[in-house]
Amino acid sequence: MNEDIFPDREQIPRLACHIPAVGEFQKTMIYSTWGYGLVTAAIERVTGKPFSVCVEQYIYQPLGMSRSTTNAPKVDNVVFKHWVGNYGVAHEFPWSLQRGWSDETGFGGAVGARSSIRELLIMYRSLLHAYNHQTNNKVDSTPGSPFKYACRLLYPHIGVGIASLEKQGYCLGTYRTQLPGNLSAASYNSILLQQKNSRQFGKTHAGRAIFHQIATFTGYNGLMLLDPLSQTAIVVLVNSLPLFDITDVLGRLLLGTILGEDDPTDYIGLANSVKDINMLLYDVYAAGLDKRKADVALSFPLKYYEGDYWNKDKIICYSVNVHGEDQIRVNVKGSSLTNYILHSWGGDLFCLPPDRERELSQSMWPFTSLKSRMFKFNCSKGRVLSFTWHHDITPGSAPETFTKNDQNSTAKL
Repeated sequence: MNEDIFPDREQIPRLACHIPAVGEFQKTMIYSTWGYGLVTAAIERVTGKPFSVCVEQYIYQPLGMSRSTTNAPKVDNVVFKHWVGNYGVAHEFPWSLQRGWSDETGFGGAVGARSSIRELLIMYRSLLHAYNHQTNNKVDSTPGSPFKYACRLLYPHIGVGIASLEKQGYCLGTYRTQLPGNLSAASYNSILLQQKNSRQFGKTHAGRAIFHQIATFTGYNGLMLLDPLSQTAIVVLVNSLPLFDITDVLGRLLLGTILGEDDPTDYIGLANSVKDINMLLYDVYAAGLDKRKADVALSFPLKYYEGDYWNKDKIICYSVNVHGEDQIRVNVKGSSLTNYILHSWGGDLFCLPPDRERELSQSMWPFTSLKSRMFKFNCSKGRVLSFTWHHDITPGSAPETFTKNDQNSTAKL
């Protein structure tokens, strides 16, 4: 919330190892930034340098990229981030230049890169050249290029969904799809529409490999498409998270034009469908919560739910305080940015009612789940023990219980 990245950066490796696996290693594809956080931490510990300094030294400087960084930008003409409301109006985040993923957060290697279209194309041109050179010559480096082991970097190591590794796989940071295939797999258009946006692109170029990735944040959106055969790189950037992923559409249109591929997609209809589902999601959340509302009294007065609640490994702590007559405020201990205002929902259940505009204005992720909005407090005779919260929306994940600090936890009624 409000771009609050709460883990102490020194705790990232420990916290990443605390998160339980929800699938079998190298057999389940689940996109996550935690792996990149671990790599960032490893690079910094081995080199003794901030991650951004390493990237600048080994990639940006050799390529002459003076306006690119994985840290907070030091130039003045940086685009501001925006959220898009229910009626399509863009609103600027007031903290665009003060907050973001950087060395300070420990996630600079996950989603911290800032650059320009020009410099991104310089980087991808070098990567494409290195990939072709190393593939054709069976070598691991290319003269004049900082990209070593390009073939290994761009070799898929796990299949996406039900696709075979060769047909559509995930490499080290990008997807590789053999045409004809779904180049929109990572777009939130596909996340919302699911199978309705899985159209096969490139039927007249069967066997051609395309590398692609989507960058989706609360405030930015972007796309990258790489075609090694024609040495073509396509980059689309927008400074908002709109109701519809326009970068997905523009990327396919540009690639289709370059390859001479006919594209009969009804993009107006697609845009309207994604926009409608964006709105419908919050109606679904509201209806689901209404079904769970009960006319049952709390076990104790609200003040007895106050306190600090820790996860089992004592890494994350949430503070609970009374907020109004029938609400509590749950915030990350030590932070003033992340605050969930929960309503009493019957018994010891508290819920976060859906409000898309309010949530997006606080930089909350727009695609959550019903279960992530419910906090169930666990009580015994005379005391509040803990609360259980299914905060991870990853399929196959489990709810987590946060236990109340024993100090002053007994309710004296």
